Amino acid sequence: MPACNQSILDKPYFYDEAAAFSHLEGIMWPNGAVCPHCSAKDRIYELKGKSTRVGLKKCGNCRKQFTVKIGTVFESSHVPLHKWLQAFYLMTSGKENISIHKLHQVLEVTYKTAWHMNERLSDVMRESIEEICKKIAMLDLNYESNREEILELESIVFDFIHAIRSWEEY
Repeated sequence: MPACNQSILDKPYFYDEAAAFSHLEGIMWPNGAVCPHCSAKDRIYELKGKSTRVGLKKCGNCRKQFTVKIGTVFESSHVPLHKWLQAFYLMTSGKENISIHKLHQVLEVTYKTAWHMNERLSDVMRESIEEICKKIAMLDLNYESNREEILELESIVFDFIHAIRSWEEY
């Protein structure tokens, strides 16, 4: 089948848990894994075994275990990561908001789970947009006096746009 006829939802990270972790790791850690406990970048090991969770890593410096989900909206969730990625895509891809009932049907999760997923993702997106708007409002029109602030804002905007567009790239 030609690539132009494939849906983005055919991507492996939307239905395979290991691929979903790899995809999120590529977005969150483009230069390799970083320990959320001690910020170490070296001596990070991936734990493998029959009973080991997907994406589990261990820091050789602080000896603590972690996954890419720590510090994100996906942390402490029992919903598989690939379903979170589907929900994020469905919520950001259309012109209109997707209903919780539609999320419940498409993701094949309970209505209550779909509601919680919608709340978490909406809060994160709302916070990101509010943060950008506040920084824009605080800036003075004089470029030279606020050059560092403008560069920081451009970086935040770039990161936000990159996160949204990453779905198209992968």
